[in-house]
Amino acid sequence: MITGSLRRKSNGSRFLMTVRTEYPYQTLRHWAGKDDPALYVWLGYTPVDKEQRINRTFIILSVRRPKVPLLLDTVWPVICWFTDRVFAEDCEIVEIEQMAYDAQGEDWNNEIFQPIRELRTLLARCGATNEGNC
Repeated sequence: MITGSLRRKSNGSRFLMTVRTEYPYQTLRHWAGKDDPALYVWLGYTPVDKEQRINRTFIILSVRRPKVPLLLDTVWPVICWFTDRVFAEDCEIVEIEQMAYDAQGEDWNNEIFQPIRELRTLLARCGATNEGNC
């Protein structure tokens, strides 16, 4: 889990954002106080071909309705534009990473994120290959 910056609001509550990947799903939650998240995004990437080059993306976006009437309706187009841009960028990144893997014939990524390093070790220990037989 990656935790975003914690900033104090004038009333003493905190802003908090978490992003969690539980392959093949990801979640993003944003709190603007002590209540339930003000924003919750769930997404899943499901491969549709044997080579896993093409994915279908499923997204659920939940926004807590603010107390000010019609405020959410007013900013909804901006929220949609922002989330569409984020997911388009994710797709672009995945495609670039795949092109690098194809060109190199292997993963040359020097991973520094410890949970990913541990996951790779576990997958290698259980005999996982690029064919996904673990």
